[in-house]
Amino acid sequence: MIPGPQIQVCKNDYIVVDVKNQADGTEVSIHWHGLFQKNSQYYDGVPFVTQCPIGSFSTFRYQFKAAQSGTYFWHSHVSVHRLDGQYGPLIIREPDEDNPHADLYDVDDPTHVIIISDWMHELATDLYPGLSTRNEGQKPENVLINGLGQFKFDNGSKTAIELATFNVQPGIRYRFRLINGFTTVCLSGFSIQSHSLLLIAQDGANIQPIYVDTIITGAGERMDFVLQTNMTASSYWIHVKGVGICSDESIQQLAILKYETASENKINDSSTYLNDTSHGIIYNPIDGVCDPESGSICPSNTKTVGPFDENILKNKPDVRFILSFGFHHYASTDTLDDLFSANQSSYPIFMVAAKGSDVTSLIDSVSNIPASAPPLSESEGWEKFCEGKDSDYCKRNVGTLPCACTHVRHIPLNSLVEVVIYDEFSMDYLIHPFHLHGTNFHVFDMGRVSENRNITLQDIELVIEMHEKRLKENMYDKPGQKDTILIPLNGWVIFRYIAVNPGYWLFHCHFDWHSTSGMQMIFHVGNQSDLPSIPQGFPTCGSFKPHVCII
Repeated sequence: MIPGPQIQVCKNDYIVVDVKNQADGTEVSIHWHGLFQKNSQYYDGVPFVTQCPIGSFSTFRYQFKAAQSGTYFWHSHVSVHRLDGQYGPLIIREPDEDNPHADLYDVDDPTHVIIISDWMHELATDLYPGLSTRNEGQKPENVLINGLGQFKFDNGSKTAIELATFNVQPGIRYRFRLINGFTTVCLSGFSIQSHSLLLIAQDGANIQPIYVDTIITGAGERMDFVLQTNMTASSYWIHVKGVGICSDESIQQLAILKYETASENKINDSSTYLNDTSHGIIYNPIDGVCDPESGSICPSNTKTVGPFDENILKNKPDVRFILSFGFHHYASTDTLDDLFSANQSSYPIFMVAAKGSDVTSLIDSVSNIPASAPPLSESEGWEKFCEGKDSDYCKRNVGTLPCACTHVRHIPLNSLVEVVIYDEFSMDYLIHPFHLHGTNFHVFDMGRVSENRNITLQDIELVIEMHEKRLKENMYDKPGQKDTILIPLNGWVIFRYIAVNPGYWLFHCHFDWHSTSGMQMIFHVGNQSDLPSIPQGFPTCGSFKPHVCII
């Protein structure tokens, strides 16, 4: 079944899920995307960070309190299994008296959850990093809406699969929940024919309501919106279109918004709507130009609704990380000799990108490699630990290849953390979504350099200078919160959070090929003594290299 089962619960319910792996020779794990897992750190679902992967024919029990209300989802965190269907919605509702937006809608229907996903007509593992050169690139062939959708062949024919349909009554305000379950490099443009969308939450966090016409999201982002059924009773197209690097691929899908009381439910020819280029007011513009006055609304333009900790606005953070991300290209014979050198015991992690180019993905010029055991519960497996490109480990291993290590940055508990992340080597229309486990964050600033060039550290120093000036002049007004953010092409994002949740929390690009080939790192918050006790019988793993014993 695609998508997998929905989990819909009330805030403070206790969730228990047994994951049984019946796949021979394949590991699994499940991440609960957006849940902080405070006091349940061992169930975040990241292999070799918070747990050992679940081996074949084994069962692992996840159990945690649904401590946050909002729109979330669960998905595989091993390899690229998410693209093959290992995902599903996770919705946590709160009582109306605790809901700041309860008066903005009449109905929160459990069937009005929209999860969109990309799809290939082959197993995603056929394009897994470093394993296949005959199947290159990571663009999907289709998009699914709640697991449904039609596909148009080159000869003009198309499949007869039914479209997802969402039923409504006229004159009602409905809360819809949109989940971007994409895995590949596409972004999604979402709109509903003839209807405006009132945004009320992003990534599970309430925001001051904003009317938009088009919602652009990347992998892992979620948006809640209110739809008022005030149009002529009929049926209307729901449109999901690949944008960004997929804009020219005609990757798109339709669903139907159906007014149930309409005497006739005829719907206009889809081709007319699919070719409509009018987007109106856009949330999350792909060009990174944030200007609400001209109809371009960025996450940095949103404002928090509800409790707000003023400490987030301190002039100086306790900890600041300036992180670039990009790729190392093996483009010439010389570098390919490095990649497949006979002098090394194994070749580096890499992926086969578009046009057959081989690349390793990086944060701060480091390609992350998993530890052999999860540091959350085991102290072993740290043979190749580093704190970035300037660490002793990376300096000892200088060469033509990028530094490859378990990339960890340490953060004292309760620190105010500021992250400045930027796209060091931009590629045409390739816009990366980054997701942080264990917390959400306030989005302070985002933008891009206007010139046709790569952004530099000097650019970022100027960005930080302007950011600090705005802090001193109290120009930030309750910045909105997210846990997944699109980094503008050739641009940057500045976000902050208070590190109240101890543990080892992954920070990574949510395009699975990029993350798996090295574009990830760990934020380690607090000390081992700050963590809850390791669950009794918690699985262990790691390398086994005893002294040679000849019997």
